[in-house]
Amino acid sequence: MPLTERILIGAFIFGIIGLFTLIGILTPGVGWFLYLFLIPFWAMFPVVVVGSTGALYLLGAYLVGFPLAKLLLKNTGWYARAQKDLRTKGRTSIGGFTVSSGGSGGSWSSGSSGGSFSGGGGSSGGGGASGSW
Repeated sequence: MPLTERILIGAFIFGIIGLFTLIGILTPGVGWFLYLFLIPFWAMFPVVVVGSTGALYLLGAYLVGFPLAKLLLKNTGWYARAQKDLRTKGRTSIGGFTVSSGGSGGSWSSGSSGGSFSGGGGSSGGGGASGSW
């Protein structure tokens, strides 16, 4: 694969996985779920960009680095306040993002000007193709 394609694909893959990893590290509660959820992604997707040996090193760094970062942040004041706010108020603000926990799921929304993203629980209806192929 040409170098430019590897760089573009790597930026996309590591951008997405990295964002969810950062959210998992910074968010009290749901972070450990994301840690377990992201293990297969850190194991498989980097193979395309850095090969199997590089992907193995990245997986090892993730398996050790995530819990270490999470445990180091646990002792900071803002993390303790965010954890307390989530327990008492059901929502907290971390770096311009509002994290809410509720009945059927949680939601993230951005506090920056412009647009915002909010997602959370709910249900999805089924669907499918009708007619003949």
